Amino acid sequence: MPRPAPHRASEGLYFNTLRKVDGFDTRLIVTGESLPEKKRPGELRIAVFGESTVQGSPWDSMGSPPTMLRDQLVALYPGRDLTIINMGRGAGYSMDAYYFLVSLKTFALDYVIVYEGANDEYKVDREMCLPSTHPHLHAAWRWIVTHSRLAFTLRAVAPGWLLDLQKKNRSGQTLPVPPPMNDACDAKAGFASWTNAIIETAQSWGARVVVATAVSNPLRWAERDGQFGLDRPLEVDDRDEGYRRMLGCMLTPTCDLATTWEAIQGPTRHFSPIGWLEPRVAISLRAAADHGARSIDFNDYLAKHLHSGLSPLVFVDEMHLTLEGEWLLAWLWTREVAALIDGRALPAQPPALDRARYLEAITLDQRRGEPCIELWTVPTFLRANMPLVASVQLRLALQADPPDPKTGLAKTRAGLVAQLVSGWLRQRLHGDPALPPSLAALLPTVSIPALAEAAQRQRDCSTMGDDRIASLVTDPTGGYHAPPAPTGNVAPDPHGSGFVVPPHQEAAILSMLTDATPAGCTLGDIAPDHDVIHVSYECATGKVVIDLRHPSTATAKAANVAARTERFAVLPIADASEAFVRSLAESLRTTEARFSWVDSRTLAP
Repeated sequence: MPRPAPHRASEGLYFNTLRKVDGFDTRLIVTGESLPEKKRPGELRIAVFGESTVQGSPWDSMGSPPTMLRDQLVALYPGRDLTIINMGRGAGYSMDAYYFLVSLKTFALDYVIVYEGANDEYKVDREMCLPSTHPHLHAAWRWIVTHSRLAFTLRAVAPGWLLDLQKKNRSGQTLPVPPPMNDACDAKAGFASWTNAIIETAQSWGARVVVATAVSNPLRWAERDGQFGLDRPLEVDDRDEGYRRMLGCMLTPTCDLATTWEAIQGPTRHFSPIGWLEPRVAISLRAAADHGARSIDFNDYLAKHLHSGLSPLVFVDEMHLTLEGEWLLAWLWTREVAALIDGRALPAQPPALDRARYLEAITLDQRRGEPCIELWTVPTFLRANMPLVASVQLRLALQADPPDPKTGLAKTRAGLVAQLVSGWLRQRLHGDPALPPSLAALLPTVSIPALAEAAQRQRDCSTMGDDRIASLVTDPTGGYHAPPAPTGNVAPDPHGSGFVVPPHQEAAILSMLTDATPAGCTLGDIAPDHDVIHVSYECATGKVVIDLRHPSTATAKAANVAARTERFAVLPIADASEAFVRSLAESLRTTEARFSWVDSRTLAP
């Protein structure tokens, strides 16, 4: 029973295919071939383990730090055979990273990079505490799962299968949520035990290890009590003067953030990790030193080199990084790996970031523009009574879509909403909303719950705001890059329609199909294959399989096509009832704008 291998996303870049150990699925869909176990002569393999930042949130695969790591290493070592394996997982714990590492035991890793610490929770899974409360027992268990593929599968893969089975058997019902456990162990001891286990395991296989400390936005520390919870009253008036001044500066595009932050912070409000993260930084550094691994104190680097970490803005929210921040993190990894490869010493600052190159791939992949990517979770942070963190995203969205000098209006729907919410917050601070009349008139109608609902309903921000916002949009693409002109690399469609699935559409397809899943079913496998997207669902009646093709096939294959939308012909393959197909087609009509076909008949020979 083979352990799941990472799948290829692009040249020399592979992505983790495993869910979290508890079965929770935060995977990015990558459909390339599996990484071979046997290395090529001279090939160097580097695996990066961590949480959503490593996976690439909010930029996804093409903008993740491991992607940038490969690009930087290729520039330093042209012609070198380099393979980067992104083993990050959104919402992942150190426990997940350990099992992901075990899945790569036979892949002959040369270097292992660890960036953990933000998520670990010691109340949700009993195994989280075992390495610290029962170290000898858990060491024996780790030996078993390392040497037994069956034991590994039962622990690391089977929970996902069980969760799918529960969803199938409880179609249309809410799955029961187990009550949280009491504190089962000391979180610091638990994190130290898992960190040591990861380093020791990687080193026992001959891999060199680099440990980097997780970071957090210093403005997150300034938020009241540092706790996160939704639907809390938004409080601005009773904040201290320094907080209100910083919020006002963040909402003013011309205000110098770093200077203002340094002026208002008290003796303890310096750049440092928030609450639960601070001891984990020290633990990570100590574990690396104890095992002779290399370490990166990312927090210390930001404090020394980037004016309190706020200039330039390297955080897109409370913990995730901007493209500049991810480029910087990748550079710190690159420096350590280069030192291990040939002792090369690299400068502290990275080379210039080719931002346009990454944005083109990211927005094509996600089918949404940069303003939407940065605005998308603003309603969540406002609902959590964290306006200072929300203002970071508002400022970034308006940097990506600056208002027109003549009209004073942003071009995209996301940009217009960012303007409107920024003005609303300035008004809450008893200041001038500083909005053009067309937006100022909408201020009394701003509803954060409505914005949050729209963000959940349509990931590309196309339903944020009302029709009055829509009437002001001058860039209907939302700021995402149109697909590149076709080249001769895509073969003509053998079925005669001419339309094929372009590359880098995995995230858009997953988003589209997830939101279009008929009630009572869960999305299963997705397999884009030249001119067709094969899709399976697990429903109460059993497994359903359909194909999605270009709607022009509705004529050529009239006998097989069961439904047609603007962009798809739906072909039932196995057990797809008429009601299922009708429901799927109705849902697809609301999400299909995220996907576009390429006409291969226009390709150059």
